[in-house]
Amino acid sequence: MAPLSPVPPSEYDSPAVRAQRRLDRARRRARRRAAWWYSPMIIGCLLAGLWGLLKTDQYLADQLFWPSAGAQFVPVGPDPDRADETGGPIVVVAGGLNRKSGTGPALALRPALTAGSDRDGQSPTRVFSLVYGSGINDRDIQDKFDALISRTQPDRVDFFGSSMGGDVVLALARHLRQSQHDWRSSRAAEPTPDARPIPAQVRSGSTGPIPVTTFAGRAAGPDAATRTDTDTDGSTSGQPPAPPQLGTIYLDCTPLSVADVRDSGRTQADALTGLSEALQTDGGVGLRLTAEVLAQQRQWSAGRFPFVDVRWAELTDKVVQVWRDKIDGPGVSTQLIKDQYGVIRRTDIDAIAADLGAGTRIVYLRPEKATDDRVVRVSAAEQTLRRLADEHGLMVQIALIPGGHHASAESNTSAYLDVLESLRTVRGS
Repeated sequence: MAPLSPVPPSEYDSPAVRAQRRLDRARRRARRRAAWWYSPMIIGCLLAGLWGLLKTDQYLADQLFWPSAGAQFVPVGPDPDRADETGGPIVVVAGGLNRKSGTGPALALRPALTAGSDRDGQSPTRVFSLVYGSGINDRDIQDKFDALISRTQPDRVDFFGSSMGGDVVLALARHLRQSQHDWRSSRAAEPTPDARPIPAQVRSGSTGPIPVTTFAGRAAGPDAATRTDTDTDGSTSGQPPAPPQLGTIYLDCTPLSVADVRDSGRTQADALTGLSEALQTDGGVGLRLTAEVLAQQRQWSAGRFPFVDVRWAELTDKVVQVWRDKIDGPGVSTQLIKDQYGVIRRTDIDAIAADLGAGTRIVYLRPEKATDDRVVRVSAAEQTLRRLADEHGLMVQIALIPGGHHASAESNTSAYLDVLESLRTVRGS
């Protein structure tokens, strides 16, 4: 076949043809955008892309920065080898939001928490810090607490909760009360031993038992026939020992509900939780770095969007600071922050107070000037405790920390030690 003659460019690439093609493309785009499925498709693609980024961020953070770990109760003191000794009182310390453990407050307050415990022949008080790990699971913490009690067998358990950690120790104290109730119920349900003599021990015409004359009976003593086997701790053989007594619960600037958290604190927490929870993911290093830097925007920028004046040198310093303090080293995972804030949201202080019961001693520590706490409305929490004291018979005491701010046991240690010592002295007198 003879080749076709070439088509001149003016017939397929003329200005009129190009304009018509552009017009056709614009009409097709307009028809697509007018379709009902176009907007949902775009939103779905954006959410899917964002979800993929968060999951990737979470995976990389779990593998490279924040290995998963469960809760632990770590002994704090000069002689951790004696931490598993039995008997005596113990103190459980829990840290607050953005804290991976309560080791800092426990180390700072240990002299006051253990003072006077070795007098009158008592065993010295041992201090244990709750290390959350990469997240908070209520069941896991309770199981680890039960294992700690079973291992150390203390006579009394005191609790100290710093900020959000106070909600954690309130739940543990409630769990201890429930264990005491279950133990008493199990003892009450035990059948009473039948002390009546068997027929072979009754003489004809006599109402008393025949004296035991066997070798075993003589060696065991005259009451061996009616004595029950008892463990050294006083519990019936085969039954678990009695749970320890609940001592004092110290709450340091603890929010008793979400309403007690000031708006600035809630905004910073929601910045880390809202987006990731909506997409059913925890995020990772990228999400945490971005949220922390944005939460402190005033330190590296001025103005409002879109007229933002960024100070790039200060922004770089802020990124380095967040990386060093919040991510590098032990770090605090995004999942842990979500779980910690979730502890506050699911705390039902009215139900906890009812389960703790009358006579439970709670000491609430707060700054001398309530407004110096910029994170928690301590005055609102104080009012709640006073109301619960009237309703449930709690022994509530408010302790004012001179020069304090929010949960400042580590930075204002001397004031805390003085206040705790005065509380101990007044209670002892």
